[in-house]
Amino acid sequence: MNFIYCVLSQCPTVHQSDPLLVRRHRMLQSNTYLNVERVNNITVATFINSSIFTKDATGELARNIHQLVDERPMGMVLVFTSVLYLSTTGVHSLFMTCEAAKRVAVQMKLCGIQPSVLKTFKLTGLTEAFDIHEDRETALASFPV
Repeated sequence: MNFIYCVLSQCPTVHQSDPLLVRRHRMLQSNTYLNVERVNNITVATFINSSIFTKDATGELARNIHQLVDERPMGMVLVFTSVLYLSTTGVHSLFMTCEAAKRVAVQMKLCGIQPSVLKTFKLTGLTEAFDIHEDRETALASFPV
């Protein structure tokens, strides 16, 4: 079953009889950092802001990703194509989120990371802790069928 969640105006019809789906749908509608879609049982979250550097932004983003992990998809792909700046706090927050995902058997993969953002990952020394792919298609293809 594929659901497309959009943060702007094109939202799917959600069965009102399922309060959990309705709550998550509303959360994703109000999300200012991610555009989220489902591809089979993989959650693909695309960052829509070019910079993630404030403590508030990092915290909200981490909460949003944790909520997606709580849905227990087979895996998640975080698409960084539009992100031009990410603070070291943001990288640390992503690391903690990836660790939380591992604890509940959700595979998390990152892709489309710009050179300026990759530099921040390298500065933190956490590059090896992430499963990083060149693009969304490669990341999706790396999940077992």
